[in-house]
Amino acid sequence: MGFQIFAVDESVRVGDAREVRRTTRAPCGAIVRIRSERDHSFGFCSDLSLGGMLFIGPELPISRRVAISLHLPAAGLVLVEGEVIAHRKHRGADASILRFPSLSAKNLRLISRFLALRLFGKACSKPASA
Repeated sequence: MGFQIFAVDESVRVGDAREVRRTTRAPCGAIVRIRSERDHSFGFCSDLSLGGMLFIGPELPISRRVAISLHLPAAGLVLVEGEVIAHRKHRGADASILRFPSLSAKNLRLISRFLALRLFGKACSKPASA
């Protein structure tokens, strides 16, 4: 198990600290269908990572488990479970932050391929580890 040490900048106010991410995030723009036990919603994925996504569309209830259908250009269809963990505004629109509690090997490969194409312009040969 590793750890990182960050220098503390005394001029940074509480709440203004830089976000520390465990996974790489890339702009997405894919159409998304979200299904829960009661209803379904359509919207789009603004940002995607191996850890989750930012869903732009109707606000989803926090702590709700949902089924996500996401078609990634040049990578394929991803069907994954997600959990709504928070809300925020994204360019004036409602957005829900979804995390992926687990990814199958196939979905890990598809999302890794999409991220490599978006970030580096080429497909990766091995999926990233979650």
